[in-house]
Amino acid sequence: MKLISPILRGVAVLAVLPAAFSQTTEEDNDVIELAEFTVDADLATGYRATTSLTATGIGAKIMDTPIAINVLTEDFMKDTATTELREALQFVPGVGTSPRNESEFTLRGFSGNISYRNGQYRRQNYTSWNAQRVEVLKGPAAIFFGTVRPGGAINYVTTRPKLGESFTDVQAAVGSEDYYKAGFFTNVPVGDNLAFRFGAGGLDSLGKAMFDYRKESYLGASMLWAITPNQQLIVDLETVHRNNYMQSSRGYAVSHSDYLFNPAVPAGMTVRAWLDSQGRTDEPTYNIYAPIFGADDPYGRFYGYSEDSFEKFISRTVDVEYLARIGDSLVWQTQLNYGYDEQPGMRSNYGDTTPFADGTVNLAFERWNNIRDSYNAKTKLTWRYHLGETSHTLQAGYEFQDVIFNKPGYYDPASQRYNGSLRGVDIIGFDPSSDPQPSGEATIQASGQTFDITRKITETNEAYFIVNQSRFFDERLHALYGARNNMLSRKVAYTRPVTNADSGLGSPEGWTPQYGALFKPRPDLSFFAVYSESIEPNYAIDADGNTALPIETEGMDFGIKSELLDGRLAGTFTYYTLDRGNVAARDTDREIATGNSPYYIFGNTSSSEGIELELNMAPTDNLQLVFGWSHMFEAEVTESTDPARIGQALNYTPDDKVSVWSRYSFDTGSLKGLTVGLGGRYSAAARMTGDPNRVMVEPSFYVMDLMLSYNPKIFGQEVRTQLNVKNLFDNDYREGPQGMFGPPRSIILSMSTRF
Repeated sequence: MKLISPILRGVAVLAVLPAAFSQTTEEDNDVIELAEFTVDADLATGYRATTSLTATGIGAKIMDTPIAINVLTEDFMKDTATTELREALQFVPGVGTSPRNESEFTLRGFSGNISYRNGQYRRQNYTSWNAQRVEVLKGPAAIFFGTVRPGGAINYVTTRPKLGESFTDVQAAVGSEDYYKAGFFTNVPVGDNLAFRFGAGGLDSLGKAMFDYRKESYLGASMLWAITPNQQLIVDLETVHRNNYMQSSRGYAVSHSDYLFNPAVPAGMTVRAWLDSQGRTDEPTYNIYAPIFGADDPYGRFYGYSEDSFEKFISRTVDVEYLARIGDSLVWQTQLNYGYDEQPGMRSNYGDTTPFADGTVNLAFERWNNIRDSYNAKTKLTWRYHLGETSHTLQAGYEFQDVIFNKPGYYDPASQRYNGSLRGVDIIGFDPSSDPQPSGEATIQASGQTFDITRKITETNEAYFIVNQSRFFDERLHALYGARNNMLSRKVAYTRPVTNADSGLGSPEGWTPQYGALFKPRPDLSFFAVYSESIEPNYAIDADGNTALPIETEGMDFGIKSELLDGRLAGTFTYYTLDRGNVAARDTDREIATGNSPYYIFGNTSSSEGIELELNMAPTDNLQLVFGWSHMFEAEVTESTDPARIGQALNYTPDDKVSVWSRYSFDTGSLKGLTVGLGGRYSAAARMTGDPNRVMVEPSFYVMDLMLSYNPKIFGQEVRTQLNVKNLFDNDYREGPQGMFGPPRSIILSMSTRF
C-alpha cells in the first residue's frame, strides 16, 4: 500500500504528456524497442561495452552521451575473479575503495550514498552474485539520481532471464586459506513468452589474519514475461547473508612520534594532553602509525583485538518493472522496489587508534545494529519524436522513495541521552604485544547496557524530472538538458524522550538542473561538456542532536571520447571540477575536550579538480587491454567557518592512481586455448584522512594480479578452468580513510561450465 499512492500521482501527471505534444509528432518517428531499456552481455565485446543504462535510463550509446561513463563487463569481472564489486571498481579511474568496508566507495574525492542495483539505491552487500555489468556514471547526476553524492553513481545491473533458452551455469572454486565457493544459475523457458532464472550460491573462507573468516549465502530468482509484443514484466528477488570478522578490530593504531615509547610521559597521559602540556597546542595529535604489536606483526596487519568481533550483512530485495510500448514512439515504464538491509556487528571502538606512550591501550568494544526498510516507486514516459530535421528523446517521470532507518540504542538514565550502540566496560592498560585477546561480548555484558531504545528516522523523497536528448545536423550534435524537482522530508522519533534528540532539520527542496552537449566531428570522435547541480540531505547529526543545512554541489566536465580504429582504441579523457557546499567536518578537538562524539564544524565547502583517462584497447583479436589513470589537482576544503580548516585535504585522495589489466589468448601452437591475464594498480602516497588531528600519510603502493585460464573438455563437456593470484608479490600496503591493510596474497582455482 505504501507504493500505491505515489504511483497514482505519477500516472496523473504523466498521462497528459502525450496529448500535450501530439501535434508535433511526425509519422516517421524512430521506433522504440523494449530491448533498449535493458542491457545484454552479448552486446559487449570482451572488456568493452558500447551502451549504458545508468546515464539516461535507456540503452544509450556511450559515444553519444555527454557524460563520462565507465562500464565493467561480465568478462572483466570473471577474469579478475571479482567476489566483491570493490575488487573490480579498483580499476576505474576516479574511484576509491577501502579494504575495511565494501561500501566505502569514493568518486572524485567524495564518498557517500552512490551505489545502486538496477537503478535502485543499495545500502550494502555489493557482491558479484548474478552481476552482469557495473556502470560508473561520473559527476553530479542531478536529473536521474537526484540526491546522489556529487562524484557520481555506481550502478550494477543483474542478469535477466532469456526467452526461449534452457541452460544451467555451474561454478566451483577453491583457494588458499580454506577458500571455498560454489554456485549455480539456471534459465528455464516456459513457452515462447515466459522465462525464469534461479540461482543459489555460498562462500566459506578463512584468511591469513588472526580470527579472520567470511561466510556468505546467496539466493535469487527472476522472471521475464513478454505479455504481448508491446508489454513486458520483470520480477527480480534476491537475498544475501554474510557474516565476517569485523576489520575495524584489526590494529591500525596511530600515535605521535615524540610521544610513543617516551619514558618522560607520565603514565596514562594521552597524546593530546601531553602535547598541550609541552605548549604544542596547535600540533596535530597523531602523525604516525604505532608499531605496538610485537616483532612478528609490528603494525597490525594480521593482529585482531578479539575473536568475537563480527559484522553481518543481511539484505533482501524485490524489484518489479513493467514496460509498455504505446505505438512506435512512446514507452511507459514503472519500477517498484522494496529493500531490507540489516547490519549488526561488534568491534573495538577506540583502543585501536589511541595507544599510550608505553604501547598499551585502554580498550573498549561496542555493539550496534542498523536496520533499513526502503520503498521505491518510479514512473516514467519515454517519447521519441522529430521536429523538422532534428530528432529527440523526451523523458518525464515521477519518483518516490521512503527510507525507514531503525537504530536500536542504549538509553543513559543519568544524562537521559540516546546512544546508538552498546559500550562495553573499559579494559585498562591492555598490551597488544603480550596480553591475550579479550572477549568483546564479555565487556558489553559487564556494562549492563542493553538495547532499550530505538531511534526511527523516516526520510521521504519525492521528485519530478524532465529531460530531453536532442540530435542535430545529421546526429553530429547531441544535447542533453533537463531538471529535477526534489522534495524531501525527514521525521525522527524515539521510543522514549531524550535530551539529545535529532532535530530532523536539513531536508532539502528545490530544482537541480543538468545541461550537456556533445559534438562529433567524425563518427568515431566526440567532444563533450556537461554542467550539473545536486542537492542532498545533510546527515551530520552531532552529539547534541544538531543538524546542518542541505548540501549543494555544482560540477562541470569537459572531455573527449573515441572509438578509433574501428573501435579497437576506445576511451574517455575528462577534466572535471566539483564544489560541494554546506559540508560538515568532524570537530575532533571538541570531541576530545568533552568526551562525547560526534561533533561537527558546519558550513564548509569541499572542492575537487582533476583529470581522468580510461582506455579500452584491442590491438589484435587476441589481446585486450584496459588502462586507467586519474590525477587530482585539488581535493581540499576551500571555504569554512573555521579558517584553520581551509586547505585541509579531503579523506584519502591520492594525487595519482594508475590501473591496468590485460589478457592474451593463444590461438595457435602448443599453447592454443590458453589465456593469460596480468594487471595491477598503483596509488601515490596520500593522507589517511582530512581530519587535522590525524596527519598520517599512507605510503605509495602497487599491487599485481595474475590470471591463467584454459578450457579443456572433461567427459565431453567444455570446462573453463581458471587460476587467479591476487596481490602476486604479497605486498604490504594501506588503503582507504582508515589506513587499513589491503588483503595479502591469495590463490583461487575455479572451474565453470554450462549445461
